[in-house]
Amino acid sequence: MKQTLTDVIDALGVGWCQVRLVFLAGGIYTVGGEILFLFSTFPGAISHELGLAANQKAALASAVFLGMLIGNLVCCGIDSLGRRIPLLAAFFGILVFAGASAMTRSFSTIVVLWILTGVSYGIGVPSFNALISETSPTKWRFLLNGLAMAIFPLGSLHAAFLVYQHAPDLASVGPHWRTILLFERVPNLIFLVLCILPGFVESPHYLAVFRSHQEAEKELEIIASQNGAPSTCLDFRVEKTAAGSGSDSTLQRILIMFGPKLWATTVVVGFTTFMLNFIQFGSMYTLPAVLSKVHLGMSPAMSLAVATLFEFAGYLVGFALERFTRHKTLMVIYLMGCLLFTALFIYGVLVLQTNTKSLEGILLVQFGVNGTRLVMSIGWIVSYVYAGSAFPTAVRACASGLCIGCGRVGSMCAPWVFEKLLAATGSFLCYFWITGAACFLNIVMVLLVLKETKGIQLDEGVEAMPICSSFQ
Repeated sequence: MKQTLTDVIDALGVGWCQVRLVFLAGGIYTVGGEILFLFSTFPGAISHELGLAANQKAALASAVFLGMLIGNLVCCGIDSLGRRIPLLAAFFGILVFAGASAMTRSFSTIVVLWILTGVSYGIGVPSFNALISETSPTKWRFLLNGLAMAIFPLGSLHAAFLVYQHAPDLASVGPHWRTILLFERVPNLIFLVLCILPGFVESPHYLAVFRSHQEAEKELEIIASQNGAPSTCLDFRVEKTAAGSGSDSTLQRILIMFGPKLWATTVVVGFTTFMLNFIQFGSMYTLPAVLSKVHLGMSPAMSLAVATLFEFAGYLVGFALERFTRHKTLMVIYLMGCLLFTALFIYGVLVLQTNTKSLEGILLVQFGVNGTRLVMSIGWIVSYVYAGSAFPTAVRACASGLCIGCGRVGSMCAPWVFEKLLAATGSFLCYFWITGAACFLNIVMVLLVLKETKGIQLDEGVEAMPICSSFQ
């Protein structure tokens, strides 16, 4: 019997092919980290410049996440375009729309351009998530996906230091936000050029399902050449459950995702990405407001930079833990960590409200902020790897886009929830209480529903997938 396509990918191993994928195609995370940091930091400055109301400020902060949601959902209908073309379109869209937003003084125009920037990024992430999962050997899938995602905080860190150079207190960033945004388009352009030449491979899984067996073999030959494995046997069989599914409609793919085999997984992974985004981008939006009222012994801009460094360190911790633990366990570790560090943050703020110079309060808030960023990185890797592994090839990009799109709803909700709770209670702590409670709910859902994906082969069809025991 011929080997599966995943067997061939495993036999080809890791080499320059994966290096290109991680550091060129994965540059979508670098560009995204920079964009999301700046788009979460600038609403206050733009609001002051244009004289916006609180609702307009929240709308501006949510615009990019609305666009990301639209882009993620667009991925549900563009499986037939592959992985490479959507990624190139994403780099180009971010370059054009983000750059254009720095050259307008109209609130409505900025909102539209930020939405379009988000659409571009929203298309790029699920496409890359599917691509790296489908071109990585099974044992390397977590590490390679994580390495690409670890570039995200580096983009944020570069943006943070650029902001620090112009406005250490964040409050004076107003006159500089356009210059900073335009300057950051330079690395965006470099990534776009490098993704075209020398470029990166298309997914053989996509080609086998949506195009032809011969095109998939040609791409495997390129991978073999780049990895220095020209003698590897490239013959593979096409899984019966996947054959012909490339012609299925978007509606049919959605019906598969919410069918008896996958609906519980789809719901829980969607809620998990919702919480990831609600916490991560909620903190990016709320921290400037919190840090303006709570002194932590350093400038607000430097505090954000330090938090970003902890975010990067979290990826390294995630790589180490994954060697010894299952993916479900990693999800629980991340969520329990968020719960613990959120509690420390709340207690630290309460201490500082009583004594603004309390060393105990400062340390507790620092542990809360930076500890949350550290465990969040673990959550990003394991959740996105899970979304790229738990679904069959014919619906992988579609399912990944839908689940990641649920996360964008969390990103959009966070600024509104924060502003409404702040207006209703006069305190930002209520927002963090809600975050902690939602983390606990997420832990219960993960333990009850999700199956283990560590080490599974991607050729698994829907018929072969077990129904979770909790829902039989």
